Amino acid sequence: MKFSVVIPVYKAPETLAPLHLKISEELSKVTSDYEIIFVNDACPLGSWNQIQRICKLDSRTKGVNLVRNFGQHPAIFAGLKSATGDWIFVLDCDLQDDPKYMLALYEKALEGYDVVLAKRSERKESRCKKLQSWLFYKVLKIVLDVKMDHQIANFGIYSKNTIDASMLMGDRIRFFPYLISWLGFPTASVVVSQDSRYEGVSSYSFTRALKLAFDIAISSSNRPLFFSVIVGAICAGISFTLGLYFIIRYFTLGYVPSGWTSLSVTVLFSTGLILLNLGILGLYLARTYDQTKQRPIFLIEKRINF
Repeated sequence: MKFSVVIPVYKAPETLAPLHLKISEELSKVTSDYEIIFVNDACPLGSWNQIQRICKLDSRTKGVNLVRNFGQHPAIFAGLKSATGDWIFVLDCDLQDDPKYMLALYEKALEGYDVVLAKRSERKESRCKKLQSWLFYKVLKIVLDVKMDHQIANFGIYSKNTIDASMLMGDRIRFFPYLISWLGFPTASVVVSQDSRYEGVSSYSFTRALKLAFDIAISSSNRPLFFSVIVGAICAGISFTLGLYFIIRYFTLGYVPSGWTSLSVTVLFSTGLILLNLGILGLYLARTYDQTKQRPIFLIEKRINF
C-alpha cells in the first residue's frame, strides 16, 4: 500500500462525502494504491452512517467506529494502528485541511524527510480562537521544552517508520504533534492556507483546550515540579531575608514592629504554596496510577472494509 489517509471524525457528517471526493481526486493523480480511513469518535450526529455509505461505494475507504468518545488524538492512533501505507497522511475532517496540498507534502517528503507538516500561513478563524491556539502551544512549548508551532497541527505526511515508532509510545495521554516532535525524525514543513470550516464549530472550547494542555504537561513533563521547587526556593529566600532584617533591626534599634496583618498574610501565603505543591505532587501520583492500570486509550466497536 502506497498511501494511507487517517481522518478522526467528530461532529462533521456533511463534510465526509466532499472530503472523500477531494482526497480521492488528489491521490488518483499519482496512484490507485491508497486507502482512506475514517475513525468515528462516537459522533452523535450520524457520522458513522455517512462513513458506512461511503465505504459501500468505495472499497478503498475504510471505517473504524470507536465504542465511545475517546478524544481526537486517541482516534488518530486508532486509525494509525489500522494503516498499512508506506506513507500516512493525517488530517482533520472539517475541510480546513485542504487535500489539494497532499501531493505537495509528499513531494517534499521525497527530498529525504520522514515527516512533512502543513504550516498554516493564514487561519480563517476568529481572533479569540487564534489567541486560544497561540496560548495553548506557548504553554506547551514552555512546559515540554520542545519546538511547538501554533501554525502547525496534525495535517501532514508521515513515513511508516515514524508511525511505527509513535505506536510504541506507552503514554496514557497522547498528543500526536508532541509525540512526533519528540521522536526527532527528519522534519520539514510546507506553507499552506487554511480554509474555513465546512460546517459547525470547533469542539475545542477554551476550557477543554486548557484541560488538554494541563493533562499533557503533567503526563509528559516534570517541569511543573521544577517550577514548584523554584517558587519554594524564592519564598524561602524571601522569608530568610525578612528574618535576617528583623534580627538586625532588633539588635540595632532595640525593637521590632509588631503586626498581626503581616503575619497572617505571610502564613496564608506560605500555606497556599504548600498546598499548591502538594496538589502538583498529587496530580503526578494520580497520573502514575492511571499509567500503571495500562488501560487501552481506545476501544474499537466495528471496522468496515478491512
